[in-house]
Amino acid sequence: GAVHEPAVSVTHPGVGQAYILGTPATFNNSQPNAIFFSSNDAAARPVAVGWAIDAAGGEPAGWLGDNDTWSLINGRYWQPMWVIRGYENHPDMFAFSHPCIDVASSTGTLRSTADACYLASHTTPLEILVTNDDGIDAHGIDALVQGLKTVNGITFNIVAPATQQSGQGGNTTPDLSLADGAPGATLSGDAGTAISGFPADAVLYALNFLRLSPDVTMSGINDGQNLANVGNIASGTIGAARQSLTRGFPSMALSQGSITVTADFPAGAAASLALLEEWRLGNAGAPHMELPNLNIPSCDGTGTITGTVDTVVGVDLSSGNYFGVQNCASAQAVFVDDLDAFLNGWNSIADMGRVQPPNYP
Repeated sequence: GAVHEPAVSVTHPGVGQAYILGTPATFNNSQPNAIFFSSNDAAARPVAVGWAIDAAGGEPAGWLGDNDTWSLINGRYWQPMWVIRGYENHPDMFAFSHPCIDVASSTGTLRSTADACYLASHTTPLEILVTNDDGIDAHGIDALVQGLKTVNGITFNIVAPATQQSGQGGNTTPDLSLADGAPGATLSGDAGTAISGFPADAVLYALNFLRLSPDVTMSGINDGQNLANVGNIASGTIGAARQSLTRGFPSMALSQGSITVTADFPAGAAASLALLEEWRLGNAGAPHMELPNLNIPSCDGTGTITGTVDTVVGVDLSSGNYFGVQNCASAQAVFVDDLDAFLNGWNSIADMGRVQPPNYP
């Protein structure tokens, strides 16, 4: 890879460590050359990109307007830009410091979207596109929407198929104008748009006709698990999420196992909101996974969901019976793949990828 200069410690509040690739003499807004980390220790995480310009030429002309906050340190003019998810700063993305970085304690780690620092730096609501493949009036999407209504700092739009469309994968209508949209509603009466087409059509309609620009798409909660190669090939829930992802909008797929017992959608909604929380903090989604695919067991009264684990997508079904009982009383804690974890009572999160899972040959 490229040869970087040694780390340059930046001691101003809000920036722990900076790595730079050269020090240009002039500012180019399309070529940031620095990446900033939350602290100087092993737990540091990237929080911003920015510019480090040689001070010999004087303070850079910089951006148009009054956005610039250049700081002269160690012979360089510095300007970070808080664009890495979890540390976005909507009021002033060019502020030299960030309220969520506590240099004094050297933690530099976001803990909750309810933290005062997060609320102060995220004044623009997060926009979510909610879709599914079971239809706009399905129980799973209703449970997700009811859960989202309890989350602060977000707004959402519901655009989903008018009818059950399970097993359609990433199918789309060749002429999207034939996939009409009409007013629709969830079981609880929350208004949305119902699409006469495939799950992926719902996403295309939301983006192309409704001109939505979501920060993240949440596809689900599906009634039935979508994991291993079965989910990769056939799932309309995943197909809709992939359509969003390939159009440049981050997404996640959400499914609740329910073949042998009634789907435990309250548990599914709780796990989905927990994944959203981690996504907002920058702990889930890219760069960790392109397409987080969450599968939540439905326990039959014997035991409860043990926890949540990151796994890989099963290439075959050798790790268990796809439609088997989810054993929430299992003591197993090491898993071969997503199916193995799911059948042993764990919420499984695996990367389904933009086209296929990255662990597939």
